[in-house]
Amino acid sequence: MNLHNKTVTIMSHVHAADTRNHLLKQDEEAVIYWPHYYQCLKKCTDLDSCYAGDMHVNIGDVKNTNSYVFATGGSYFVGSALLKCMLEKPIFVELDGLDYGEDKTVGKMIHYNKCKVQYVSCKWFNNEEVYSPNVHIKMKKGFSAQIHEDTVLLGKDELPPQVALEDRTKVTSKLNTQYAFVSQRGYYPDALDKPNQDSCTILPAFTGDTAKMYFGVFDGHGTTGDLCASFVRKECPERLVRILDRKNCSFLEAYSKSFEETNARLHASRIDDSLSGTTAICMFMDGDTIHVANVGDSRAVIATMSEGKLVAQPLSVDQTPYRSDERERVKRSGARVLTMDQLEGIAPVHDNWAANLNDQVDEDGDPPRIWSPYGAFPGTAFTRSLGDEIAETLGVIGVPEITSLQLTEDDRFVVIASDGVFEFLTSQAVVDMVAQYEDPLEACHKVVAESYRLWLTYELRTDDITVICVYFHFSEGTTTANGISLSASPRSNSRRLPHHTSEKDLVQQLRPVRRGMSKEKRRAQMRKDMAQLVKEEDLAYRVSDHAIPKSSSELRLLEALTKTNWLFRQLTQAQKDDIFAVMERITVQEGDMVIRQGDPGDKFYIVESGDYQVSVRGADGGPESIVHTYTQPPVAPGAVATDLQPASFGELALMHNSPRSSSVKALSAGVLWAIDCRAFRRVFIKAPTSVLVQTLKKVDVLKTLTKAQLERLANNLTEVVYHDGDYIINQGDVGDTFYVIQEGAVICTIWEDDPAAGPGKKRTSREVLRLKKNQYFGERALLNDAPRAANVISVGRTKLLQVGRREFEEVLGSLQDMIEADRQQREARHNFETAVKNLIFSPTVVGARRNSMVMGPLRPHDMRFRYVLQPTDFGFLAVFQGVSDTKRFFTVNVFSLQQVAADRRGDEAARYVTTHKTIRLDTPLVPEMVASWRDDCALYLSFDTVMVTDLGAIIADEPHGRFEKEQTARMFAAQALLMLEYIHQTGYAYRNLSSENVMVDTRGYLQLHDFRHMKRLPDETRTYTICGTPEYMAPEMVSARGHTSSADIWSLGILIYEMLCGRTPFALSSSATNDDSKDSEERPTTASANRVASSEGTSRLTNEKDVIMAVYSKISRHNKGALTFTRDDLSPKAMDLVQQLLDPFPDDRLGGQGIVDINKGGSVIRAHPWFEGIDWVVLASKTVDREHAGALSKLLDEQLAAAGTGAEMPVLEPTPHGSPDLDWLANF
Repeated sequence: MNLHNKTVTIMSHVHAADTRNHLLKQDEEAVIYWPHYYQCLKKCTDLDSCYAGDMHVNIGDVKNTNSYVFATGGSYFVGSALLKCMLEKPIFVELDGLDYGEDKTVGKMIHYNKCKVQYVSCKWFNNEEVYSPNVHIKMKKGFSAQIHEDTVLLGKDELPPQVALEDRTKVTSKLNTQYAFVSQRGYYPDALDKPNQDSCTILPAFTGDTAKMYFGVFDGHGTTGDLCASFVRKECPERLVRILDRKNCSFLEAYSKSFEETNARLHASRIDDSLSGTTAICMFMDGDTIHVANVGDSRAVIATMSEGKLVAQPLSVDQTPYRSDERERVKRSGARVLTMDQLEGIAPVHDNWAANLNDQVDEDGDPPRIWSPYGAFPGTAFTRSLGDEIAETLGVIGVPEITSLQLTEDDRFVVIASDGVFEFLTSQAVVDMVAQYEDPLEACHKVVAESYRLWLTYELRTDDITVICVYFHFSEGTTTANGISLSASPRSNSRRLPHHTSEKDLVQQLRPVRRGMSKEKRRAQMRKDMAQLVKEEDLAYRVSDHAIPKSSSELRLLEALTKTNWLFRQLTQAQKDDIFAVMERITVQEGDMVIRQGDPGDKFYIVESGDYQVSVRGADGGPESIVHTYTQPPVAPGAVATDLQPASFGELALMHNSPRSSSVKALSAGVLWAIDCRAFRRVFIKAPTSVLVQTLKKVDVLKTLTKAQLERLANNLTEVVYHDGDYIINQGDVGDTFYVIQEGAVICTIWEDDPAAGPGKKRTSREVLRLKKNQYFGERALLNDAPRAANVISVGRTKLLQVGRREFEEVLGSLQDMIEADRQQREARHNFETAVKNLIFSPTVVGARRNSMVMGPLRPHDMRFRYVLQPTDFGFLAVFQGVSDTKRFFTVNVFSLQQVAADRRGDEAARYVTTHKTIRLDTPLVPEMVASWRDDCALYLSFDTVMVTDLGAIIADEPHGRFEKEQTARMFAAQALLMLEYIHQTGYAYRNLSSENVMVDTRGYLQLHDFRHMKRLPDETRTYTICGTPEYMAPEMVSARGHTSSADIWSLGILIYEMLCGRTPFALSSSATNDDSKDSEERPTTASANRVASSEGTSRLTNEKDVIMAVYSKISRHNKGALTFTRDDLSPKAMDLVQQLLDPFPDDRLGGQGIVDINKGGSVIRAHPWFEGIDWVVLASKTVDREHAGALSKLLDEQLAAAGTGAEMPVLEPTPHGSPDLDWLANF
C-alpha cells in the first residue's frame, strides 16, 4: 500500500480482546487500528523496520494532509522511545501528548514520503524489553508501506462493529463517550530536562467489555516520581483485573484493594519510593455508572446541568492536612503537621486551617505538610499517596476514597486532572472553559494552556499539568449546537457522596488543591502589582509604530514557529498578527552571547535555526554549568515548516521584570526571531487590574464589596470575543452572566411594536444605550434570574470579560446575601449614631447640655499657660486656661520647632498636624482641635478637652499596679473600642494605641490625641511601616507582612491585658533584658519607658535595640490561645476576650473583619459577653461621668495650685528660617 501524500490516522477503538490489526484501505486515507491493552513496542533488528506501540488514548481524526500520525512508547514506558522521521537529516517535528524528556508518547510526523522509520531505543525501567506480536509496520527503502503478513486487511464494510470511524465510543444503547487528554511537562528553570512526573491512562473496552472504561491521572513527586507514576498507571488497572478474576469480593472492595496491592508492589519493586511516590485519581466507567477513586490531591469534577446552568460538582475530596479528619489521623500515627515557616520557627504553630471551601485563614503561602517527629522529612502536602514508604509510617496511606455515581442526561462531562490545573483555577472555571468546546482535545489544550499561563504569571516555574476530558452523549433529549443535551431529569444529590463520607463532610472538607486558590495564591492574584510589569509606556505602545515589513513566506514561517509555543496558543489570530508584525529577525554567529545571566531582560527569542547552549554561573564565582542545549535544524528553502517545535527563551525574565537567570550562547550560526519587551508585556501580561477594579466599583450591585473582593473578582473574569452584529444578550432571556467591555463597543436595544404594522406584526428595535471600553452590563444577573431588559449587540469586534453567578458565588459567596448583610449593618450603625446624637443634644440631660455649649472662636491671647502636663517627642503637652472664662481649660500640644528640625522629624510632625486638621470624628471621645498658631519657636495645637494624665499612670497608681476590679478595665476598654471604631470608619488605622499614649480627662474619659502614626487605608489596603509602641505591635506588623486596621484590634487586646495584669504580655522584665524566658511581677522594661538620652552613650542604645528585638521575637512566636495570665482571679469571659483579640491571624481576630453587630450597632467585639451590661449609646455620648472623675478633677486642682497663677511656659529656642525640616509649616 503506497502511503505517499496520504493521511494515516491512528484510531483507538478496538478492545483488548481483539488481537487483530485492522487496516482500512481507501483511496485518500488509511486508518490503522490496534488493541489498547497490549504493549507493542519492540526494538528493531534493523533500520528498515520497527514496531509501533499501542495508545491508551483516543487521538481522533487528524485533519492535516500529508501527515503520518504514529503512537510510540505506549503508556507504560519511561526513557527514550522515539520514532524518527528522516528526510536528508533526522528532524524532530511537532510532538503532542505525554512528554518524558526524549520520550514522546504521541508523535506527529510530516513529510513521510522518502523517509524510513527508525526505532531508537525503548526499555522498561527494569531494563526488560516489552514485546507484542500483533502490530508490525515495516517501512522499506522503496518508500512504500507494507503491512506484515499476519495483519488482516479489511475494507470499510468489513470493519467489525466495535470499530467506528467517528470519534465516539458506544458504551450503552443510549450513551456514547468522547474523550481526550493533554499532558504538559512543567517548566523548571533549574532543571530544564526534568521529566514529566504526570502519567495518565485511558483504557476503553476494559476487560474486553465495551461498556467498561478506565481513566486515570497519576501525579508523581520526589526523585523517582516519574517512575512511580508510570508504575502505578500500569499496575492499578492490572491489579483490578486480577482481583476481579478471583470473584471473592464486591467491585468496590476490589477497586480499593487494587490501589493497596499496587502500593505494596511498588514498595517491593526496584524503584526507590522511600521519599517518592504518586497521587492517583481514577474513574472506572461501567455503563452509565462511574466510580471515582482518589488517593491524594488531584481532582475529578463532573459538569451537570442544574436549573439551566452548567454547575461543577466534586467527585473527589482533596486528602490534605486541611481536613481535620485526615490531619488527626496522621497525627495519631506520630506525624507533625506544620507549614515550612512553622517548621523553621518563623510562624506560630497552630492547627487553625479552614475546613470549608474558600475559607481564608492562614497567611502563609506554603500549605501544612506531614513531618516526622525526628526530622524535617518527608514534607508531603497530602495525607494519602502511593509509594512514599517513609511517609506511610506517619499515616500517609494508599487507601482510596471512592465516589459512585449513576449518570443521567443532566451530566455533560467529567474533568480528571492533576493538581497543577487547580492551583489557580477553580473547578467551576475549568468546567466553564471546557463547556466552550465541542472537541474534548481542544478543551484539554485550553485548560492546560490557561493553567500554564497562570503558573508563569505568578511563579517562576510551573507544575506538570495533565487533564482528561470525558464527554457524555445521550441518544435521547434535545441537544444544542455543541452536542450538549438540555433535557433534565431529577435526581438525589446523595448519589455523589464518597463512601464513608457524609454530604456535610464533603461540603465542609473539600478544599482547592494546595489550598487551591490557596489564600496566599488568591491574595497573590489580588495584590500582584502588574503596574510594575506593564508600564505606562507599554500601555501607550502602538504596533503600527514598530512594525517591521515581512514577506508572506516569513509570516507563514512565524506562524509555524509559534504554533506549539504555549505563549501563543492562547492568543487570537489578531493578537498573533500584532506580534508577528513587530518581531525582528536576528542572525547570530558561533560564539555570540544571545543572553547574559544577570542582565535585564529586554527581548524574548524564538529559534528558527542553530544550536544554543544554556548555562548558569556557579555559586560564589564557581564555574558555569551547562543545563540545556537547544538544536534546531534549518528549514529547507521554500518549505513551509507547519509542524516545528522550536526552542524559545527569555520569556520569564520579561514576565517577572527580573534579571536573566541564565546565559544563552550560540554554538553555531543561526537565526532568531526577537520580540521587544514592550510588545511582549503589552500582549502577554494581563493589563493592570486597577482600571478594571475602578470600573467594578462603579457597579451599583457591587458597591458593598471591599477592594480586596473586587480585585479577586477582577482576576476571575474570563475573556470572550464577539464579532460585529453578534447578540451577546437577548431581551427577555434569563441570564446569569455579568460583562465588562475590555475592547470595542456594544449597543443596547429594546424591541418595540410597530404601530403602523398593526397588532401582532413586525417589531422594531430602538437603540437606547451605547457602551464602550471599561463599561459594563448584565450586573443584575449576579443577583437573580430576572429576564434581560434589553438586547446587547456587538459593534465590530468586541472583547468582553465575563463572570457567571455560579463562579462569582464560588469565589466570593452570594452577592444577594452580601448586599443584605451590608444593608443590615449600615442600618444598625446609623441607628446607633442617631441615638448617640439625640442623647448628646437632649435638653433634659445635664451632661449633654455641657457638651453642646456653643463656644466662640479662639485666639492665642484668649488663653494663658498654666503648667506642663507631660513631655512629648516633639515638645510637651500643656494645660492652658481661658483668660476671660477662667473655668474653661484646654490641652495644648506645643511643638518645639528647634527640636523637630534637630531630630529631622518634620514629616512625622506634619502627619500629626495634618491629620488633626483634616479628620472629622463625630464623637466627643476624640478631642477636637479648636485653634492653632505658631511663632518663631513653636507650633501650638489647642484641644477643647483638658487632659489630666495618661492611662498608664492611673494603672501604675493602683495598689498592685493593675485594676483589681474588672469593671474599671471594662469601661476604659469599651471607650478605647469606640474610639477605634470611629477612626476606622473614616478609613484610617490608628497604630499608636498604648496606655501611655491615651490620656484621661477630668470626667474619666479616655482621649486620643497623638495622631502621628495614623494612616488612611482606603478599602483596607495593607501598609508595611513598623510604627507605634513595640509591645503593642501585632505579629503582622513586626514581621513586615503588611497590616490593616486589624492591628489596632490587637493593640486593644494588649491594653486590656495590661489593665488587668499590670504588664503587657510580651514585655521583658527589667531583670531579663537578655533572657525573655524569665517572668517577673515587677514593672516590665518597655520600649516606650526606655527612651535613651544622647548623653547615655551608644551602649545603652544597643541594649534598647536588643530589648525591642526580643519583644518582636516573643510577639512573632505567639500562638492563638497560648496566652498566660499573671493572676488567677480573672473571669473566663475576660480571658476569652483577650485571647480572641490576640489572635496572631488578622482575618481570624475578633473584630478584625470590620463586621458590624446588628444588635449593638458597632463592632462585633461589643457583643462579647465580657461587655455585657454596657450602655453603648450613653458611653459614646459622654453624658455620664466615669469612675475616676472625682479623683481626676481633684488632681487637676492640685496641679493648678502647685503651678501657681504666675507660671511661665518653658523657654524654647527659635529655629533659623529656611530650615528644610520646617517646610511642613508652610500652611501655618
